[in-house]
Amino acid sequence: VIFTQTPSGTPWVGTSCQTMGAHYWWPCKAAFFHQEDKADSVSIQLTVPDTLFAVSNGRFLGTVPDSAGWKTYRWLMTYPASTYLITMYIGPYVELTQPIPIPAEKDTLLAHYYILSGNEARARKEFFPRVPDELNLYTKYYGPFAFAKDKFALVQSSYPGMENTTAVAVGPAFPHTLLPGETNPLQWYDRQFNYMVVHEAAHEWWGNAVTALTWGDFWLHEGFATYSEALWMEHRFGEEPMHQYMAKMSFKVDSTTSVYQPRHKTAREAYHLNIYWKGAWVLHTLRYVMGDEAFFKTLREFNTDPRYRYHNAATADFQAACEKNYGKDLSWFFLEWIYGTGWPEIHFESQVSGKKVTIQVSNVSTSRTRFKIPLDVVLHSRAGAEKRRLWLKPGQNRFKLTAKYPVTSVDPVGLRWILSRKKHGTMWYFTDLDFVMGKFGKGLELTPERKLFVKEKEASYISPVRYLFRGAKFVRLRLDTSKDARWKKVALEARAHFFRKKNQKPWEKVNPDSLLPGNLQHARSIEYRLDFSRLTGETLPIPKVILTYE
Repeated sequence: VIFTQTPSGTPWVGTSCQTMGAHYWWPCKAAFFHQEDKADSVSIQLTVPDTLFAVSNGRFLGTVPDSAGWKTYRWLMTYPASTYLITMYIGPYVELTQPIPIPAEKDTLLAHYYILSGNEARARKEFFPRVPDELNLYTKYYGPFAFAKDKFALVQSSYPGMENTTAVAVGPAFPHTLLPGETNPLQWYDRQFNYMVVHEAAHEWWGNAVTALTWGDFWLHEGFATYSEALWMEHRFGEEPMHQYMAKMSFKVDSTTSVYQPRHKTAREAYHLNIYWKGAWVLHTLRYVMGDEAFFKTLREFNTDPRYRYHNAATADFQAACEKNYGKDLSWFFLEWIYGTGWPEIHFESQVSGKKVTIQVSNVSTSRTRFKIPLDVVLHSRAGAEKRRLWLKPGQNRFKLTAKYPVTSVDPVGLRWILSRKKHGTMWYFTDLDFVMGKFGKGLELTPERKLFVKEKEASYISPVRYLFRGAKFVRLRLDTSKDARWKKVALEARAHFFRKKNQKPWEKVNPDSLLPGNLQHARSIEYRLDFSRLTGETLPIPKVILTYE
């Protein structure tokens, strides 16, 4: 139980107990030990000072007056639920509601937002434009919301976030409403989207509707919710940002730990970050192996299967669902990617002679696990492109292909779908959530529409610090001017970043058509500065800054 205060000093209480167990704060058969045993329904009564509002799971049944100055709030969770997902929030809450049409289900879902008093305007700006899109995306891929007869709710919480059933904690901040200089305790999460809403709401499908049979299957919760982030990136921004998001995630994966955690563990013992990051990558690669149609059909069927929805499922159940729609055995995939450790290190070379193409691929592993994996390649010619799927066996592979037309280049496009240390790539920085974390000069303003207004000549901006992965180096830095030619008037400078100011180096002008200077390429981190002095009086969209690395 988390006791804290709102900024105005009012009591603010919440609970989060997944890796401790609900038995710490209410008597129950704790899912911490018995993940397979859900409560059929739960009645919650919370007696609080009558100046406060108490939120919990399920449907609101009303209040009952208590002794002078106190009030009892009554809630009823009518669906099966894991005990660690039973929760309470107590504070000066107000309720906002939003009817959300769900065309795929020919239905409307009423969303509830429980917000600290005084934050209503920010909550409307944060949730109302985006949550309908998120819920429709999840409905499309995973099936209808499972707890519609109770409620869908997001709750402002003092702690970062938690997937409490029908009362999802989403943290204290509203990132899409933040202004320059305002702090966000979750800023490292909220770079492209409101992480807590996207990730934690996905748990209503993965973890809450379908629950892991044992904590060994924990990745069925966190891997699926983490891959939902990538699906949101793809839906909101396109395929390229999704691949960038997954590439950045790949450098967090631990090569020594399997996604599946051994049986007979408690929630705390089974908790490992690989169930998030490698779990998401497993799904990304599985999608590539199966193809979109079979993959997403499997997700929806698996989540809505009455054997698993409101009940429990094991990794083997998910494998069987995948094999049903793929039409082939996938035991090799699950043995390698779920139960095994590490990932393949793939090195690709090609030689072209007219229509003839020779491809050599080294497929070695970072662990004892050996990987069989498909690799799609595209043969480019002046007449168009041909895609071929090559199946790599462990070790050295050699393929000889004949194209329809003389080949000009060969692109191993499948590498973007395989967990392997990326040799090169790009990162785009283009969202208002990221941009607002930088330093605004006095002549630059962020408008209510989340655009930039250049009000004075001395208008500049310094980016947040940009880090790369261990072993990677910065190559190029440029502004994307394809959507708005005015960005050609913005001067771009960069420097290596040092925490000690006395070590800071002067800014260096960046030529977008050239490699970065050597000292910047090998810096551990850099920052860049944008000079808007030639655009006084202009209103501009948030720029897209493109960083190339290898």
